[in-house]
Amino acid sequence: MAKCVFNNTIRMNATVVDEQTMVCDSPFLDSINGDQWYNVSVTLDGDYVTNATGKFFYYRNPTLTSISPWLGPMSGDTNSTIRGTGFNQTNICDLTVRYQTTHIAPKDVTSDSLTVLSPLANVSDQVVVSISGNGQQFINDRTLHYRDLQNTFEYYQKFIVEDISPKAASNTGGTRLILTGMQFDQFKWDNGTQKEVVIQCRFVDATSNSVIDVPRNMTKLSDSR
Repeated sequence: MAKCVFNNTIRMNATVVDEQTMVCDSPFLDSINGDQWYNVSVTLDGDYVTNATGKFFYYRNPTLTSISPWLGPMSGDTNSTIRGTGFNQTNICDLTVRYQTTHIAPKDVTSDSLTVLSPLANVSDQVVVSISGNGQQFINDRTLHYRDLQNTFEYYQKFIVEDISPKAASNTGGTRLILTGMQFDQFKWDNGTQKEVVIQCRFVDATSNSVIDVPRNMTKLSDSR
Protein backbone atom coordinates (compact mmCIF):
# COMPACT_ATOMS: atom_id res chain seq x y z
CA MET A 1 0.00 0.00 0.00
CA ALA A 2 1.30 3.47 -0.93
CA LYS A 3 2.34 5.65 1.98
CA CYS A 4 4.05 8.94 2.68
CA VAL A 5 6.83 8.53 5.22
CA PHE A 6 7.62 11.50 7.47
CA ASN A 7 10.96 11.65 9.27
CA ASN A 8 11.54 7.99 8.34
CA THR A 9 9.18 6.91 11.15
CA ILE A 10 5.63 8.21 10.61
CA ARG A 11 3.68 6.51 7.81
CA MET A 12 0.52 8.08 6.39
CA ASN A 13 -1.80 6.38 3.90
CA ALA A 14 -1.48 7.82 0.40
CA THR A 15 -3.54 7.81 -2.77
CA VAL A 16 -1.74 7.47 -6.08
CA VAL A 17 -3.31 9.95 -8.51
CA ASP A 18 -1.07 9.34 -11.51
CA GLU A 19 2.51 8.48 -12.41
CA GLN A 20 3.83 11.69 -10.86
CA THR A 21 1.31 12.47 -8.09
CA MET A 22 0.48 11.05 -4.66
CA VAL A 23 -1.83 12.57 -2.05
CA CYS A 24 -1.58 12.08 1.71
CA ASP A 25 -2.38 13.89 4.97
CA SER A 26 0.34 15.43 7.10
CA PRO A 27 0.84 14.01 10.62
CA PHE A 28 0.90 15.87 13.90
CA LEU A 29 4.23 17.62 14.49
CA ASP A 30 6.30 16.30 17.37
CA SER A 31 8.15 19.52 18.17
CA ILE A 32 10.26 18.15 21.03
CA ASN A 33 13.38 18.53 18.91
CA GLY A 34 12.48 22.13 18.08
CA ASP A 35 12.31 21.58 14.31
CA GLN A 36 9.34 22.85 12.35
CA TRP A 37 9.66 20.42 9.48
CA TYR A 38 9.74 16.72 8.60
CA ASN A 39 11.73 14.93 5.93
CA VAL A 40 9.36 13.25 3.46
CA SER A 41 9.84 10.03 1.48
CA VAL A 42 7.42 7.53 -0.04
CA THR A 43 6.86 3.80 -0.29
CA LEU A 44 4.61 1.95 -2.71
CA ASP A 45 4.84 -1.54 -1.21
CA GLY A 46 5.39 -0.81 2.48
CA ASP A 47 8.91 -2.19 2.27
CA TYR A 48 11.18 -0.14 0.03
CA VAL A 49 11.31 3.54 1.06
CA THR A 50 12.76 6.19 -1.24
CA ASN A 51 15.39 8.63 -0.08
CA ALA A 52 13.96 11.55 1.89
CA THR A 53 14.38 14.23 -0.77
CA GLY A 54 11.51 16.50 0.31
CA LYS A 55 10.70 18.57 3.36
CA PHE A 56 7.27 19.43 4.76
CA PHE A 57 7.15 22.59 6.88
CA TYR A 58 4.83 23.45 9.77
CA TYR A 59 3.61 26.79 11.14
CA ARG A 60 1.71 27.79 14.25
CA ASN A 61 -1.95 28.57 13.68
CA PRO A 62 -2.53 32.32 13.27
CA THR A 63 -5.01 33.99 15.62
CA LEU A 64 -7.68 36.57 14.80
CA THR A 65 -8.66 39.11 17.46
CA SER A 66 -10.51 41.92 15.63
CA ILE A 67 -11.90 43.19 12.32
CA SER A 68 -12.27 46.92 11.64
CA PRO A 69 -14.55 48.02 10.17
CA TRP A 70 -16.68 44.99 10.94
CA LEU A 71 -19.53 45.85 8.59
CA GLY A 72 -19.95 46.90 4.98
CA PRO A 73 -22.36 46.91 2.01
CA MET A 74 -23.41 43.79 0.12
CA SER A 75 -21.59 45.15 -2.93
CA GLY A 76 -18.29 44.31 -1.20
CA ASP A 77 -14.93 46.11 -1.41
CA THR A 78 -14.94 47.24 2.23
CA ASN A 79 -11.28 47.72 3.19
CA SER A 80 -10.95 46.11 6.64
CA THR A 81 -7.94 45.71 8.91
CA ILE A 82 -7.69 42.33 10.62
CA ARG A 83 -5.55 42.07 13.74
CA GLY A 84 -4.17 38.98 15.42
CA THR A 85 -0.89 37.09 15.57
CA GLY A 86 1.32 34.93 13.38
CA PHE A 87 0.43 36.35 9.98
CA ASN A 88 3.92 36.55 8.49
CA GLN A 89 5.57 33.36 9.75
CA THR A 90 8.38 32.07 7.55
CA ASN A 91 6.71 28.72 6.87
CA ILE A 92 3.33 30.17 5.82
CA CYS A 93 2.96 29.49 2.10
CA ASP A 94 -0.50 30.76 1.09
CA LEU A 95 -1.99 33.20 3.62
CA THR A 96 -5.74 33.34 2.91
CA VAL A 97 -8.71 35.11 4.51
CA ARG A 98 -12.12 33.45 4.24
CA TYR A 99 -15.46 35.26 4.43
CA GLN A 100 -17.90 32.39 5.05
CA THR A 101 -16.90 30.33 1.97
CA THR A 102 -15.17 32.96 -0.20
CA HIS A 103 -11.37 33.02 -0.17
CA ILE A 104 -9.55 36.36 -0.39
CA ALA A 105 -5.82 37.14 -0.69
CA PRO A 106 -4.83 39.74 1.95
CA LYS A 107 -2.40 42.60 1.50
CA ASP A 108 -0.17 44.79 3.69
CA VAL A 109 0.66 41.79 5.88
CA THR A 110 2.66 42.23 9.10
CA SER A 111 3.08 39.89 12.07
CA ASP A 112 -0.09 41.16 13.76
CA SER A 113 -2.20 42.87 11.08
CA LEU A 114 -3.33 42.63 7.47
CA THR A 115 -5.86 44.34 5.21
CA VAL A 116 -8.47 42.71 3.01
CA LEU A 117 -11.34 43.76 0.72
CA SER A 118 -14.67 42.14 1.56
CA PRO A 119 -16.17 40.02 -1.25
CA LEU A 120 -19.59 40.48 -2.83
CA ALA A 121 -22.53 39.11 -0.79
CA ASN A 122 -25.93 37.93 -2.05
CA VAL A 123 -27.80 38.57 1.22
CA SER A 124 -27.42 40.92 4.16
CA ASP A 125 -26.14 38.77 7.00
CA GLN A 126 -23.28 38.15 9.39
CA VAL A 127 -20.47 35.87 8.19
CA VAL A 128 -17.60 34.20 10.02
CA VAL A 129 -14.14 35.39 8.99
CA SER A 130 -11.24 32.96 9.27
CA ILE A 131 -7.55 32.75 8.31
CA SER A 132 -5.39 30.00 6.85
CA GLY A 133 -1.64 29.80 6.40
CA ASN A 134 -1.83 27.33 3.51
CA GLY A 135 -5.14 28.14 1.80
CA GLN A 136 -6.66 24.86 3.05
CA GLN A 137 -6.83 24.59 6.83
CA PHE A 138 -8.59 27.57 8.43
CA ILE A 139 -8.58 28.41 12.12
CA ASN A 140 -11.69 27.32 13.99
CA ASP A 141 -14.56 29.65 14.83
CA ARG A 142 -14.09 31.14 18.30
CA THR A 143 -17.49 29.86 19.49
CA LEU A 144 -19.43 27.36 17.38
CA HIS A 145 -22.93 28.55 16.36
CA TYR A 146 -22.37 31.98 17.95
CA ARG A 147 -21.49 35.29 16.30
CA ASP A 148 -18.38 36.46 18.12
CA LEU A 149 -17.60 40.13 17.46
CA GLN A 150 -13.89 39.38 17.04
CA ASN A 151 -14.30 37.30 13.86
CA THR A 152 -17.68 38.34 12.42
CA PHE A 153 -18.28 40.65 9.46
CA GLU A 154 -21.76 42.02 8.82
CA TYR A 155 -23.19 42.89 5.42
CA TYR A 156 -25.91 45.54 5.21
CA GLN A 157 -28.45 46.50 2.56
CA LYS A 158 -28.13 49.66 0.52
CA PHE A 159 -29.70 52.73 2.15
CA ILE A 160 -32.57 54.40 0.30
CA VAL A 161 -33.14 58.15 0.75
CA GLU A 162 -36.68 59.14 -0.28
CA ASP A 163 -36.90 62.70 0.95
CA ILE A 164 -34.76 65.53 2.36
CA SER A 165 -36.17 68.45 4.26
CA PRO A 166 -35.58 71.34 3.78
CA LYS A 167 -34.69 71.16 0.08
CA ALA A 168 -32.53 74.31 0.18
CA ALA A 169 -30.48 76.14 2.79
CA SER A 170 -27.93 78.90 3.30
CA ASN A 171 -24.48 78.34 1.84
CA THR A 172 -23.00 79.13 5.25
CA GLY A 173 -23.89 75.59 6.36
CA GLY A 174 -25.17 74.43 9.74
CA THR A 175 -28.72 73.67 8.54
CA ARG A 176 -30.34 70.69 10.25
CA LEU A 177 -31.57 68.27 7.56
CA ILE A 178 -34.15 65.53 8.02
CA LEU A 179 -33.71 62.48 5.81
CA THR A 180 -36.43 59.87 5.45
CA GLY A 181 -36.07 56.59 3.61
CA MET A 182 -35.47 52.90 4.15
CA GLN A 183 -32.94 50.58 5.82
CA PHE A 184 -31.77 53.20 8.34
CA ASP A 185 -32.66 50.91 11.26
CA GLN A 186 -31.43 47.57 9.89
CA PHE A 187 -28.62 47.12 12.44
CA LYS A 188 -30.16 45.03 15.21
CA TRP A 189 -29.09 42.30 17.60
CA ASP A 190 -30.78 38.89 17.53
CA ASN A 191 -33.12 40.02 20.33
CA GLY A 192 -34.36 42.97 18.24
CA THR A 193 -32.52 45.74 20.11
CA GLN A 194 -30.69 48.37 18.06
CA LYS A 195 -26.92 48.16 17.62
CA GLU A 196 -24.81 51.23 18.26
CA VAL A 197 -23.82 51.84 14.64
CA VAL A 198 -22.82 55.34 13.55
CA ILE A 199 -24.48 56.18 10.22
CA GLN A 200 -23.09 59.12 8.30
CA CYS A 201 -24.21 61.24 5.37
CA ARG A 202 -21.97 63.16 3.00
CA PHE A 203 -22.53 65.91 0.46
CA VAL A 204 -21.33 65.52 -3.14
CA ASP A 205 -21.10 68.31 -5.71
CA ALA A 206 -23.67 67.57 -8.42
CA THR A 207 -21.43 68.97 -11.16
CA SER A 208 -17.93 67.77 -10.30
CA ASN A 209 -19.00 64.70 -8.29
CA SER A 210 -16.41 65.65 -5.67
CA VAL A 211 -17.08 65.20 -1.96
CA ILE A 212 -17.84 68.43 -0.12
CA ASP A 213 -16.67 68.55 3.49
CA VAL A 214 -16.28 65.53 5.79
CA PRO A 215 -19.05 62.94 6.44
CA ARG A 216 -21.57 64.01 9.08
CA ASN A 217 -23.11 61.73 11.72
CA MET A 218 -26.85 61.20 11.44
CA THR A 219 -29.15 61.29 14.47
CA LYS A 220 -32.87 60.76 15.10
CA LEU A 221 -33.18 58.43 12.11
CA SER A 222 -36.54 57.90 10.47
CA ASP A 223 -37.58 54.94 8.32
CA SER A 224 -40.56 55.44 6.00
CA ARG A 225 -41.73 51.83 6.09
